[in-house]
Amino acid sequence: MVKKRRFESIQVLRFIAASFVVAIHFSLELNKHVSHKFIILDGNSGVDIFFVISGFVIALTSGSCSGGIDFLRRRIFRVVPLYWTMTIAVFTVAYFSPSVLYSTKANPLYLLKSLLFIPFAKEKGLIEPVLNVGWTLNYEMFFYIVFAICLSLCRKPIIAVSGFFVVLVIIGWMFVPQNLLIIQFYTNGIILEFVAGMWIYEFYSLRNFSHVTFSWIIVFIGAAGLLCQMIYFIDFPREIKFGIFSAILVFGAVSLPFVKNTILASAVLLGDASYSLYLIHQFFSRTMGLILHRLGIVSLVYVDICVALFVIATMICSLVIYRLFERPSTDFLNNMWRKRFVRSALTSEPS
Repeated sequence: MVKKRRFESIQVLRFIAASFVVAIHFSLELNKHVSHKFIILDGNSGVDIFFVISGFVIALTSGSCSGGIDFLRRRIFRVVPLYWTMTIAVFTVAYFSPSVLYSTKANPLYLLKSLLFIPFAKEKGLIEPVLNVGWTLNYEMFFYIVFAICLSLCRKPIIAVSGFFVVLVIIGWMFVPQNLLIIQFYTNGIILEFVAGMWIYEFYSLRNFSHVTFSWIIVFIGAAGLLCQMIYFIDFPREIKFGIFSAILVFGAVSLPFVKNTILASAVLLGDASYSLYLIHQFFSRTMGLILHRLGIVSLVYVDICVALFVIATMICSLVIYRLFERPSTDFLNNMWRKRFVRSALTSEPS
């Protein structure tokens, strides 16, 4: 088994991945309001890194679960509170001030589907929920449900999930028409990135890999490959363009030792808050765009200052939300669940 440790390098990588996504969304928003267009790297690769990490973490933590229901309950308690809160917040903005948002409408059916992680196509054909970055959580929840079922029914859930996802992707490649958007969503090759993360865990659990120099070489290859893809926008399927190098990067990062210093410690802390950072950052990017537009700020110096302040504010706010809401809400739900089972056990004991 993989040693019980915190995997600080993975936390740093989570922060880097979130930063990629934040960077591209801030850049896209910025380019709508200034004449000087900023060069945009394809930071969407941060999502692919997240998915590989998710596969690794799920395989790592599932061993402590008593079964599929327990596993799914833990994931719901971890993901749902903040996501539902942010989704309802966006819906409220769309209802009272629709001009603030670009494509989100205050449609109650959209809200319900978003809260239940059901993919749907908006008016412009985009398959995304009310909180648009939540499309990734639709994939995550699908992964959790499939893993929970396999965990309940199979001795080797990783093998079962991997086989099922590979079959889905093959079906998507060969048989699914372009107009069946929802089926395309679930057969998209991006789900293979979860598979890659699970098998990275399997490798380390069997080999306890610890060759640090070799790991750095692997990290360099993964990072260089992603950077080339981000710069040159090579037209390959996403699971090839970003997924392969994301898997290589995570594969190398898992075994890296953590060197304690202020910068890396801060990155680990922000890695803990990466989920909050991912869900809230578009509130800040849109607010930044509105301020630039209303004040007519076009000078590059003032634009740079504005962007820097908003990026810093976004990171600070993500830390605050993580400490005051995300982690406490998960702990609260877990504690309520445990108390419920204690009461059930006490009442079921014979007198």
